[in-house]
Amino acid sequence: MKVRIDLRPRELVEQKKNGVNIGLIIVTVVFLSFIVVSGTTFVYGYMTSRSLQTQVTRLNDDIAILTAQNRRLSNEIQRLSEQEKMYGNALALLREELPTLEFLEAVEKALPKGVWLSSVTQRERKAEMKGFAYNENDIVVFARGLIDTGVVPNVDFPVTRRTTLNGAAVVDFSLSCGVGTIDTIGKTGEKK
Repeated sequence: MKVRIDLRPRELVEQKKNGVNIGLIIVTVVFLSFIVVSGTTFVYGYMTSRSLQTQVTRLNDDIAILTAQNRRLSNEIQRLSEQEKMYGNALALLREELPTLEFLEAVEKALPKGVWLSSVTQRERKAEMKGFAYNENDIVVFARGLIDTGVVPNVDFPVTRRTTLNGAAVVDFSLSCGVGTIDTIGKTGEKK
């Protein structure tokens, strides 16, 4: 058995017993700070995790909305491309047929009373007409009338010959002319 004897004066011994143990205080402060930092980190991590989960949910909803919009836009683009194709076909038909209709209307307007046609042939931008007139002057009036309509850019010199039809003296003629395109017809129509 060992016995310890403290030979120091009593005041010093009591002072040491009531004294502060610095090592214990440092260990306690470090331990408490570890607990506080760990708790703060845990709470911050939990809140950050909840915030990120909310953002992920919101972004997934946005992705679903954008996917639906993408499908709708794809369908709309397809519908519009089909409509554009239809308009392109209509425009091509218009470019082909409108000059013909405008030409026939111009022929009808320019045709004087003493002239009648037996045939009208049109191929692309050229037309050829055959008919009869009572005199050559009516054929010239007809040609000038065609040019004045704005649909016919040029008229070739008519080929004529005198003949009889049903016992009446008439002039048999053949006339060639150019036919304007839809672009030139619109421009000449604006000049009127």
